[in-house]
Amino acid sequence: MNRSEETASLSPWGSLVPKDWEVCRLDNVADVIFSNVDKHTKEGETPVLLCNYIDVYKNDRIVNGLDFMEATAELHEINKFQIRRGDVLATKDSEEPDDIAIPSLVAEELPGVICGYHLALIRTRSKRITSDFLAWLHRSKQFRVQYEAKAVGVTRFGLSQYAFREALIPLPPPDEQVHINTYLDYSCAAIDASVAAKRRQLEILDAVRRTTIQNAITKGLIPSARTRKTGIQLMETIPAHWETDRLKDVATINLASLSANTDPSYEFDYLEISNVNLQGIINTNAIEHMRFEDAPSRARRLVLRHNTLASSVRPNLQAVLFVLEYRLDFVCSTGFNVVQANESKLKPKFLYYALISDSGRQYFEANAKGVGYPAVDDKDFSALVLPLPPLEEQEAICVYLDTKLGELKRIATSIETQITTLTSYRQSLIYEYVTGQRRVTELDLKQVSVYG
Repeated sequence: MNRSEETASLSPWGSLVPKDWEVCRLDNVADVIFSNVDKHTKEGETPVLLCNYIDVYKNDRIVNGLDFMEATAELHEINKFQIRRGDVLATKDSEEPDDIAIPSLVAEELPGVICGYHLALIRTRSKRITSDFLAWLHRSKQFRVQYEAKAVGVTRFGLSQYAFREALIPLPPPDEQVHINTYLDYSCAAIDASVAAKRRQLEILDAVRRTTIQNAITKGLIPSARTRKTGIQLMETIPAHWETDRLKDVATINLASLSANTDPSYEFDYLEISNVNLQGIINTNAIEHMRFEDAPSRARRLVLRHNTLASSVRPNLQAVLFVLEYRLDFVCSTGFNVVQANESKLKPKFLYYALISDSGRQYFEANAKGVGYPAVDDKDFSALVLPLPPLEEQEAICVYLDTKLGELKRIATSIETQITTLTSYRQSLIYEYVTGQRRVTELDLKQVSVYG
């Protein structure tokens, strides 16, 4: 198979485009250049603003108001890489091959803004294609499959200029491109607005969740209960009949670990910090089953049923897990503190809720040391002061929180499903229109003119 045949095989839509459309290589209608302008500021060079990788990756359009980086460049670089209205910038490198050639359209003239490193600058030079259509085309993941297949690398992947130039593109008549651009501008903006609204709903639900936990853990379930001051800044008052105590006095921390003399053939499921977030285990399939001899040195802490695992690293992320079920041979990273409640004083689930409460999070954040990778040391972790209602009340609080948080999670899951559906529909819409599998009708254009 020659390169032309290979490229065609990665563009299955090519056989589906309407008969009045063309299919050609990108370099038949546009120039592709790679920028080599770095982020450095050098004496003797001209000050510029850089449009960088993240500006392109996070924005469908490059406009005034984006926070461009200050840098310098030589005059010949400025002349070559000054971005112009109508340019399409695309990422030419990525950590994953299926996340490459992400585009952004330069929607305004931006004097002094230069295309930065790690980007491809695609500039149309033919009236046969509009830059807006070229941008919409690159927003289609199905179209970008031909780029993904040609990304080369191991830990980071990159595309050659030739990979861009030889990419096959569908080419509708120019007037139909304008109609497609108009319709997709309107339709995708409406979808994006709906997704943004749903994401705000998720933020509100998260705030409700945090408030619900904090109030139950520090105030209980009886609003009229008499309170007393604690002298603790993050938990100023609690019901008068509650007590307080340090974590280390009502729980055991890191009770059991694998020794260096463990049988090399001993097998276990290993949980890393990256496997956990505030919602629990992110993906059970990501938990590795391994032998001791193959395990990293941090794979040491034994985990039992009803333990709470709390990451001591980057506490703001709240990688905290309550182990509900018994699991045979379960080991976690030493980056976790494994906490086992003394059940004569503390219900295990109440302990978990106290650790993920706002007062718990704020305590750990305040006591984390370090800049790039802040961590809470053992002494500070164990010194956290917990509210201690009577055991019966702890149990009631846990039942209440399980119920309320379950309801909130069901609502959040429904909203997340709606976001996924909308996002998938947006991708399908773009792909079908830019490849001609759906055509813009007069009725479509009337709807855009009425509601747009």
